[in-house]
Amino acid sequence: MFLELRNKLVVFDRLSNPFRRRGLLRLADRHPRAYLTLTLSLGLCGYLFLLLFPMYLVFSAASQTVQDVNAIPPRLGFGDQFFVNLQEAWVTRDFQTKFVNSLIVATGTAVRLD
Repeated sequence: MFLELRNKLVVFDRLSNPFRRRGLLRLADRHPRAYLTLTLSLGLCGYLFLLLFPMYLVFSAASQTVQDVNAIPPRLGFGDQFFVNLQEAWVTRDFQTKFVNSLIVATGTAVRLD
């Protein structure tokens, strides 16, 4: 009796999974959109990385000293000089005028005067 039951289970297993696929391949057999979902998810993660990593580098470099920014290999962590660098850019580099000019151009572009 045990052998008959075992033979029936083996036949059922071969019918339900004829290529003996396991894991993700078997999931794709059961759910045909699994590959599409996985591909789109990985693509979205890659796109977000490409979008956000440069912004991370900008804010990371803005919070470091000049020596840390120019070091090889560069430090990817945040420093403690963000407000010092911001104050220096605002006062000594005439950042206020350039910022107001950029704000006017960005507002004009966003509003789109027709």
